[in-house]
Amino acid sequence: MSQLITIAERIKVITNIQKTTHAMQLISMSALSRIGSKKKALEAYTRQLEALSEELGLTRTSNTPLQGLRKIYLIMGSQKGFCGGFNNTLFTFIKELRKKDSGTFSCIPLGPYAYDFCKEQKMNLLTDKITYSLMTISEKTNLIFNEIMALKDSFDTISVISNYSASIFLQRPHETILPLSYSFSSNKALQTSEYTLEQPVEEIIDYVSKLTLKTQIFQLLLESLRAENGARALSMDNSTRNAKNLLSEMKLIYNKLRQAKVTKELTELSSSLLD
Repeated sequence: MSQLITIAERIKVITNIQKTTHAMQLISMSALSRIGSKKKALEAYTRQLEALSEELGLTRTSNTPLQGLRKIYLIMGSQKGFCGGFNNTLFTFIKELRKKDSGTFSCIPLGPYAYDFCKEQKMNLLTDKITYSLMTISEKTNLIFNEIMALKDSFDTISVISNYSASIFLQRPHETILPLSYSFSSNKALQTSEYTLEQPVEEIIDYVSKLTLKTQIFQLLLESLRAENGARALSMDNSTRNAKNLLSEMKLIYNKLRQAKVTKELTELSSSLLD
């Protein structure tokens, strides 16, 4: 009897876990949908900003990692847990980068897991732990941008290390190099026929270059959040399937034990009646 009670309690626990993991999967899928809508709007905004930058003659630095530069490492880990190997893959990638770059890793960690990893690896933390969500991404982008601007005289470039979505449920780590400064062609900016420049060209270029950097940071934060929710949706789907399989096995065991108990009781009853 005690064994039946124990198995019944386990079935109840597994059922609750299955409901929880399924709910978390649906929440992640909903977040993916909302991020997708925001990403489309951001892509349209980015195209317009790139057209304006080109019109003003902004010269951008290539995204190819450059050796020998003083870098601010912006490390984007997950903001919450239950997302499979999302963080482990990213941190392994960072460890491989450190083997190639013997310099000091001065980093801005995003998320509790990235912060703990940086502390464990004894990196030079430039800020305290920063977390963000889809609701606070704009506010945190401004915070990160301001922190970077305060440090720009001490560094040459920004190295953003994050996960991106190769597909909805496949995430891969990569490094993106963002310039801290831009050069421009004043002649091209002055010859533009579409815009009337009321402020000095240098002032406009400075504003647009900062806006471009802020937009790139926002875009990478959004992509990391999309990758995280994709990883969590897949992880929770696997957990739900495992819970379902385990639940089937436990119910089968429970039914067998219950049937054996009923058979035993019937046998004992029959024996007592024959006596």
